[in-house]
Amino acid sequence: MQTAEGKLCLFVVINRAGKFAFVQLVNSDHGTASAFLEGLIAAAPYEIHTELTDNGIQFCLPPRCANGPTARYTTHMFETRCQDNGIERRFSMHL
Repeated sequence: MQTAEGKLCLFVVINRAGKFAFVQLVNSDHGTASAFLEGLIAAAPYEIHTELTDNGIQFCLPPRCANGPTARYTTHMFETRCQDNGIERRFSMHL
């Protein structure tokens, strides 16, 4: 979303079982999804154990980086935040 202040990203989480929704407009930068996840963890009324995302660059490394020779030494910031909080990752689309 383009605003007078610059580009913003809209992130939305919907828990279909508990009917909980969390929405946040955030500045567009590399830590955006990770910061959103931290806000979600703080706001959620229960522990988050699994998440489902697409394979956008906000959530995982692009294929050119994920499959390269240094891939085993690199972890996306969002993936690291999930690991730190014991959240299982699932993708709606496989790379």
